[in-house]
Amino acid sequence: FAAPLGSQGAVIAPDKLVAAERSALQHAIAAERVAKPAPFETLARLRQDLPALDENKRGRAVAVSAILKGMGPGALLPMLNEIAFDTRGREGLTDSAWKAWHVGLVDAVGYLRDARSAPVLTAILDGADTDFDLIRAAAGAFGKLGTDAAAQKLVTMAREKNEKQKQKKGGGFSFS
Repeated sequence: FAAPLGSQGAVIAPDKLVAAERSALQHAIAAERVAKPAPFETLARLRQDLPALDENKRGRAVAVSAILKGMGPGALLPMLNEIAFDTRGREGLTDSAWKAWHVGLVDAVGYLRDARSAPVLTAILDGADTDFDLIRAAAGAFGKLGTDAAAQKLVTMAREKNEKQKQKKGGGFSFS
């Protein structure tokens, strides 16, 4: 079953989601965990292996997003659970591994283009986090949903002047 309120996801806390959306998502995750536990177990093993993957990485970060995308659509709810409800946190991870994990989760969720991710992506975009890579991944994921609401939100964000934009050199928010 899904984590209780007050727990923390890798990116946001559950209380950042609208109550009705949070409840619906928690129920869907709980049902999926019972019906199809394998993707939850696979995601947990990947998280467990992340320190070793980080130690042997080539480049700046582990290619977590590519690994997660390879898990396919069955991994959507396990990834949303990890993002918003139930995570082990930074335990045993370097800064680069932690960043690769939470940014990779959000990017991989976007790759699936599933409307069930909209409440979580909205909460990330509306949140206080100003990490450029995370906001870019969330904006990209949200845009991939292809809805009018997503387009309008992203256009509005692009026009705002705030701390999220200041994280990118040269100012301004870009979706490229």
